[in-house]
Amino acid sequence: MFKELGILFAGVFVGAVGAELIRKSSPELVNKLGRKTQQTISNLKKAFMAGYQDAIHRQGTVKPSA
Repeated sequence: MFKELGILFAGVFVGAVGAELIRKSSPELVNKLGRKTQQTISNLKKAFMAGYQDAIHRQGTVKPSA
């Protein structure tokens, strides 16, 4: 179990260092990807809420059978 945790922590550390190196070498790319990710998440949230509201409104209008 400790071996797996050590591998996990090492992976997180290597990933963080790699991300920092990429951010330092090309900040425009990182900013562009951040904006695209933020826009995608915002669109997913809007789509989820629209579907949720639709389901709630349909549930209120459907009468149970038998």
